[in-house]
Amino acid sequence: EGLTSSSTFLVTTPVTVNLPPTISAIGNQTTDRNKPTSIISFTVADTETALASLTVTAASSNPTLVPAGNVFLGGSGGTRTVFINPATDQEGTAVITLTVTDGGTQGSAAKSASTSFTLLVQANQAPTITSIANQTVEKNRATSVIPFTVGDAETAAGSLTVTASSGNTA
Repeated sequence: EGLTSSSTFLVTTPVTVNLPPTISAIGNQTTDRNKPTSIISFTVADTETALASLTVTAASSNPTLVPAGNVFLGGSGGTRTVFINPATDQEGTAVITLTVTDGGTQGSAAKSASTSFTLLVQANQAPTITSIANQTVEKNRATSVIPFTVGDAETAAGSLTVTASSGNTA
């Protein structure tokens, strides 16, 4: 009686590590003044958090050019999208930063990752037309066909409107 016995043992509790999520890179983008970007796809992933639980937010370095409410995030799971509608009649550049955040894990704070790209909003370029040499026409006669070419960086040639005028209507 009065005897005791003891045993020593080690209890190991796995440590939950919350690694940050990932977000794919997006190349720089260009659009014309008063025109939105196309839909831009990107991917997000996380080893501990379900893809549907990842939150994506957006920020603009130039809110005059790209107000916060003009960046539209979409998609679901690991495939996400962003669509940007620059402010009316504005030109310039803005750095757009997309941030993906997980919800954290038990005992670990939320983690995030970001990607940034530059958006260039450029002035709409004027259409072009090739020069036409001066024409001499006999009275009450028509000219022959006068070839010329039109073009535009933003609009297909078939969608341009061509008008003609004369400095001498007599």
